[in-house]
Amino acid sequence: MPSFMRAKSLTRLKSANDEKLARGGSLARWKSALGPVETQTTGDMAKCVVPVFEAGMETLADEAGDASWSENLSGEGFKLRGKTYKQDKKKTPSGEPFYNVKGVLSFKSDEKVGDWIKNLFADDLGKKIKGQVPSVIIVNIMVPDYKPTGGMFAKKENDGPGHNVVLLCKISDFARKTLEETEDWETLPADFKLLIRYVKGDGTGNVDTHPHELAVRQQTKMVVMVVAGNAALPWIVRQAVNHGNGKPFMVNRTSSYIERSGALEINVDAHNFSNVALNGLRTVHTSLGKLILDVGATVQGETEYELPERLLFSCRINYAKIERIVAHVDMLEAYPKDRAWLNDIRKRLE
Repeated sequence: MPSFMRAKSLTRLKSANDEKLARGGSLARWKSALGPVETQTTGDMAKCVVPVFEAGMETLADEAGDASWSENLSGEGFKLRGKTYKQDKKKTPSGEPFYNVKGVLSFKSDEKVGDWIKNLFADDLGKKIKGQVPSVIIVNIMVPDYKPTGGMFAKKENDGPGHNVVLLCKISDFARKTLEETEDWETLPADFKLLIRYVKGDGTGNVDTHPHELAVRQQTKMVVMVVAGNAALPWIVRQAVNHGNGKPFMVNRTSSYIERSGALEINVDAHNFSNVALNGLRTVHTSLGKLILDVGATVQGETEYELPERLLFSCRINYAKIERIVAHVDMLEAYPKDRAWLNDIRKRLE
């Protein structure tokens, strides 16, 4: 099991004998910054919740405000491989995504953290449609906050302080209806059959890491597009952004998957990106708060029988001011009881 799945900092909390606390770990520093322990309530942890921007896609958010996100229920703006891509290399607008984002959480961490289905929802999340397709997916994007290490002969570090951006997604109404009302799934369109192979897993609940027991999970790719704010960036940052703007990129070597209850978690580990990609990411890291980004993911159609592609999910991230994140994973309670902020999200995922 990958080390970040063990979530050490989530299983040894709120104890005076905590070895991490004793050596002045992140929990102690958080206490020192915010004051006495009695001030650290679930209200403080609610700051991990990134608010939804109610005006949605039609009205751009205010850069002066805090970070927010907007729903993109139609997959607006994304172009993916079309039905005839193998012949003409043409991309076409995606249909509406299979899953809709219902909540976004953000945390600081001193090491990579995953398995949010277990650590946030105690293995009780979602339901499987006809015993195969999870009604919820969690996308955990782990972003490093340290300089890339290693060189031609040095060992590259792949863990350390960073941020977790956790997208909580519920299956869309159209996808649920199609799956529930289609008696023979072999008659479904190609994009649905590809989705089923991708999300249903092998039923073991084991962590699926690279090179992936399920070959279809080597076809995961993400798309990030800058919607606004590019012109205000320094020249070198603008060049880095323009170089990869809107280009799908594979995360098959840096992703892992875990099935629990009726949910699937997709972990995208940017700590394991190549040094070239990490240097580009670090270049734009401090400028994310100036940008509006459209973020999505899809399963790459490798053959004509897997086309056209359709988005797994999509949303808009407004001015991701990562440096303002104050919620730390070490402040999560050992059990998910009485977390008003989390219970609200759970209801949206039902």
